Amino acid sequence: MKIYKIVLMLIILTQIASCAHFYASQNDLNSYIDNWLNENNFLLIDKTIKLIDSSHPQYNKVIARKSDIEKHKVNYISQTEHKAQIFKEKGLWTEAINEYNTALIQLPDNKQLTASKAILLNQHNKLINDLKKEMLLKRAYALIEYENVYQKLEILAPNDRNAQIDIRRHQNEKEEVANHLIICSEYALGKKDYALAEECLQLSSQLINTEAVRSLLIRTKNKRKALQNKKRAEELLATYKSAYTAGDLPKARFHINTLITLQPEHPTAINLKASLDKEIKTLLDKGIAEGRELYSKNNIKDALKIWQNLYKIEPDNEELKKLISRAKKVSKKIDTLTPNPTPQ
Repeated sequence: MKIYKIVLMLIILTQIASCAHFYASQNDLNSYIDNWLNENNFLLIDKTIKLIDSSHPQYNKVIARKSDIEKHKVNYISQTEHKAQIFKEKGLWTEAINEYNTALIQLPDNKQLTASKAILLNQHNKLINDLKKEMLLKRAYALIEYENVYQKLEILAPNDRNAQIDIRRHQNEKEEVANHLIICSEYALGKKDYALAEECLQLSSQLINTEAVRSLLIRTKNKRKALQNKKRAEELLATYKSAYTAGDLPKARFHINTLITLQPEHPTAINLKASLDKEIKTLLDKGIAEGRELYSKNNIKDALKIWQNLYKIEPDNEELKKLISRAKKVSKKIDTLTPNPTPQ
């Protein structure tokens, strides 16, 4: 079919080239162009204009029409895409593709038409592949569902010729579908669709439980798990950076620790954790020291406030717990000893 289309296109181009030579020498060329525009025959128009000699009586008029001809092309392309879209929305994919095929005969080198047709073909192929995948999976599930029936039939009717023929047919169909499922998994792996690849292999292993299929299924599961871990790591890294930028160090530490639990050897996470731990330690040492200085000057409440803020960052710090506990007791004692102002 593809060779036929190429041969047909070559015949059309040869005929147009021959016609262009003829019309380029005609005195009433301008009127021919009017007719061609009505027919959207841009290929013949372009080739004829290229061949027209400057001595032609209508040369200047024809050349002056180039801008108008380009506008007609733009409108024609727009109309083609609009018609193709309507056909597609109605589910008439062949008609939609033919719209582009017809237009590309007249404008074979047009990038917009070529790109739009390519998008349409990709959408069409995806629909076909999705349907084929759906049919294959449903067929596999149906075969698995009926497996118990055929096993019982094999036990109950070992000498029934027709029953045995049905059983063999069922077995052959299982092998056929299992092989298609392996192909499905290979296609899915190529697209990095590990979930689909795993489903296809899982079904295949239920139909024909071979070592090769089991091994491939295990490798696919590992790939999918690795991909999920990578995606989760990227999400945790992003949430860490967001929390750190916002100054929420406890939240940042939680996310980076979760990431290291997931991937203990993640180099970026290890470096970020080390840097964050160092920053938090510096912050704690400085804050504890500032609090102690305020405490020594009897600014108990200010010291307590600093230590309580640090406690939010480091709730397991024993030194902070002791400092806060002592400061609270002293603060409470001071409040008790301080006389209430006498009402006026």
